[in-house]
Amino acid sequence: MELRRRPPMDADYRDQVARDLLERLTPVMSGLGLLFLLVVIAERLVVPGSGAATALAVAGWVLWAAFVAEFATRLAVASHRGRFLRTNWWQIIFLLLPFLRVLRLLKSLRLLRTGRVVSSTVRSSRSAGRLLGTAPHGCPWCH
Repeated sequence: MELRRRPPMDADYRDQVARDLLERLTPVMSGLGLLFLLVVIAERLVVPGSGAATALAVAGWVLWAAFVAEFATRLAVASHRGRFLRTNWWQIIFLLLPFLRVLRLLKSLRLLRTGRVVSSTVRSSRSAGRLLGTAPHGCPWCH
């Protein structure tokens, strides 16, 4: 039994899929971005080690995983992955900032909490930008 490979999608089709995906994900990711911002703020207000703090931490990681999945999906669909990564390099940094929380070395610097706030703010502003318009040069995945 021989496995046949599916022919690769042409660039025009991939670009159309990327535009459709971005259009469908924008409202969802915008809502999740706002929710993430609220979770990050609430984490700062609750008593560390409490049940609420644990629930908010779990919610933050779940939301972060959704952002990573959205980015990975958009990368997989992009017709020019190198261009996509060059255009969205800053998103990679902001997706990595919350993950750095695991490193105990940065805990004493409090850099990470600031990074999560900045990350959620950028995600929210990016989502708001998607809702309000498109990139000036018309690239559907450069928002």
